[in-house]
Amino acid sequence: MDLSAQLEPLWALFRRHGSLRVISAAASHLGLTGEPNLPLPLRGLDETARQEVAAALDTLGLTS
Repeated sequence: MDLSAQLEPLWALFRRHGSLRVISAAASHLGLTGEPNLPLPLRGLDETARQEVAAALDTLGLTS
């Protein structure tokens, strides 16, 4: 399986929520940045979507 296929859980979240917001949530989940970490007027993901990002990172073995 190629790397892009392995990262499909993230790609799916990018398509649903936008890459910037997903990466923002991932960085926060991994402890790389605090909250809020997006400039106004951008909003972060809601709690359900953040849990989806955390689950995708866990599935990929990308945990803090």
